[in-house]
Amino acid sequence: MTQEKRQSFKRKVGGFGFGTAISRVLGLVREMTFSYLFGAGMMMDAYRIAFNIPNLLRDLFSEGSLSAAFLPIFSDYEKKRGKKDAFRFTGYVFNVLLLFIGALVAIGMVFSPQIVHTIAYGFTKDPEKFALTIQLTRIIFPFVAFMVVSALAMGVLNYYNHFFTTGFAPALFNIGIIGCGFIISPFLIEKGIPPILSIGIGVLVGALLQLLIQIPYFIKSGFRLVRRINFREKGLLRLLKIMIPIEFSYAVTRINVMVNMFLASLLIEGSVSYLGYAMRLMQLPIGVLGMAVATVTLPDAAKFVSESKHKEVITSFSRSLRFVFFLTIPASVLLFVLRVPIVGLIFERGAFTVQDTIFTSQALAFFSLGIFAMSSSRVVTSIFYSYKDARTPMFLSIFTVILNIVLSLIFMKFLLFRGLALSASIASIFNLTLLLYFLQKKLKNIDGKRILKNFLKIILAAGLSGGAVFGLLFYFRGLLIFSRQLNFLIEAFGLFVVGAIIYLVFSRIFNIESVKNIWTQLKKR
Repeated sequence: MTQEKRQSFKRKVGGFGFGTAISRVLGLVREMTFSYLFGAGMMMDAYRIAFNIPNLLRDLFSEGSLSAAFLPIFSDYEKKRGKKDAFRFTGYVFNVLLLFIGALVAIGMVFSPQIVHTIAYGFTKDPEKFALTIQLTRIIFPFVAFMVVSALAMGVLNYYNHFFTTGFAPALFNIGIIGCGFIISPFLIEKGIPPILSIGIGVLVGALLQLLIQIPYFIKSGFRLVRRINFREKGLLRLLKIMIPIEFSYAVTRINVMVNMFLASLLIEGSVSYLGYAMRLMQLPIGVLGMAVATVTLPDAAKFVSESKHKEVITSFSRSLRFVFFLTIPASVLLFVLRVPIVGLIFERGAFTVQDTIFTSQALAFFSLGIFAMSSSRVVTSIFYSYKDARTPMFLSIFTVILNIVLSLIFMKFLLFRGLALSASIASIFNLTLLLYFLQKKLKNIDGKRILKNFLKIILAAGLSGGAVFGLLFYFRGLLIFSRQLNFLIEAFGLFVVGAIIYLVFSRIFNIESVKNIWTQLKKR
């Protein structure tokens, strides 16, 4: 791979990653808002379930799945038939999505009581909690329509390298929720209305803002509304053929989450919230690092496949996977070691108690074990999708869900909500292993020896870094005599930076490729 291509890849990842980082930081602020206003009690449990129900549809038809099915076909249209035909096809897709999603949203709102009863059966023991969850579900459901249209725009903008815009757009989603939480909830309290409804309203406002920021760039790229749907368009049939197994694959993954939420609803009050807060922290490295690399990899791989440049596909995949390992493995280790000060620093205030910090950090410890696998799986599946192979990831997802359910039922008996986090991590590692095995069979060569060699070096460097940070954390624990929040700040921020520096030093000593490339570019600048 040429130096120019390496720099282009890193610029794209950097652009999307920086935009996503802003969004994810605001996502943490959003969670801090939740913890401050509502803690980890009944209202937060109700919101977590209510949001996850329509969010299932959002995941099925939103960023990952829609782009995975749409971009390879859009690329073929643009390369072989021209930009005008590509955007006419996009207009047909836009109309079909609005029609279908609108119907699903209406059905979801009407049948919210039955859906909540199925998803969170444990809530039926508390009529107030059950009724609140239904009310929130109906308020939140329409946000799916905004998010699906936003996802279509995002896919096109990524194809034309508008990575910062698409990475930053979700930040407005978080801003909408945060703003409504602080502005509307006091008014609702005065009226005797559950203040958590302000968050439901915020979800709608935020989703609309996320869509609106992308519309000007979407139109500038070439999109125009089409007044009809041509169901004979071959591209639509191809999209449907590819998308059905992709949607099934994503549905299986979301079923995983729903099963965990169902099981958590049967456990002690707050279990749903502990898992929710821990998942937000876990998703920070996944969203900023894994999602950034996967989002950049998919359009590039789709273009290479359209041009029959299969060697370039393998090179792009190997580089992407090694880069994800390099970033997420140390993040996982440091998140595990520093889980208590990180959770305490971010969430422990207002209605969020010391006990909530302990329980959330325990869930985070088990979730952190699978961060590297969850992030890397996105990159691997993007290669399958670029070859228009959605069936393999779909079938592997089914096996993964079955494993997760079995492990959850076993572990929750003695680990409670912690067991649900542990089962999710084990299942994600199992899924990544299977994906790599079948990708090797499909492509014959995925640069496996080079990937494995780097993986082992990264594990060693991250392990030494984590061990050093653990020792420093134990040492400082008896010396810091400041306020609890200031102690958390010193431990979480200070030791995370120290750990990152130690990791980079060992990475340089072990001659890890990603740090070599970064070091070379820094010296040139």
